Amino acid sequence: MVGSSAYANTSDVPERYEVEVFVFQSFARSAWLEEFWPESIESVDIENSVSPFTQNLPPMNIVTSNVVLTDTLERLKRAGYEVLLHQAWEQVPLSRKSNQSVRLEVATTNTTLTGTVKFAKGRYEHILLDLDFERVIPQSVIPEFAAKLGYDDITLLPATWNFKLKEHRKVKDKELHYFDHPLFGALVQIRKIETPKTLP
Repeated sequence: MVGSSAYANTSDVPERYEVEVFVFQSFARSAWLEEFWPESIESVDIENSVSPFTQNLPPMNIVTSNVVLTDTLERLKRAGYEVLLHQAWEQVPLSRKSNQSVRLEVATTNTTLTGTVKFAKGRYEHILLDLDFERVIPQSVIPEFAAKLGYDDITLLPATWNFKLKEHRKVKDKELHYFDHPLFGALVQIRKIETPKTLP
């Protein structure tokens, strides 16, 4: 059993929270052209991450949970966003020093997402989000995108491009927190469970 130092709370029954995450993409053409996007980005570290479908393994003792923010999901769709991932799980919050995180992965025809979410608690609750987003470059932006990046020959432009969203933020119970990027974004909510389950 992992020592109690891995937890944010050292009582016999640690605090437990639900974490619910959306990741979505925008189809705005201008998002490709309004900034300079570097060709190389720092890869997300998934070495110490676990799947949100992991069951009752320390230090987080994750239990899968039902999504509840269905109204938010519908609002995103009506606003023209494509929701790539919508997951929820229950976990013990970690200490700020812990290097454990929950891994997010999804692939569609035109996109690949790999990332991690770390929920930590000291005096305050914190979310550390690290997402790598790879997307096929739309045909409609290729000439301008290539010119902006200095490609004289557009045939040398890769078929896909990689983007990074990495942010550390203090969060509050039951508030919906938005992590923004011009091409994609994430919404995260934490919800404290008032009657924690006894760990196995």
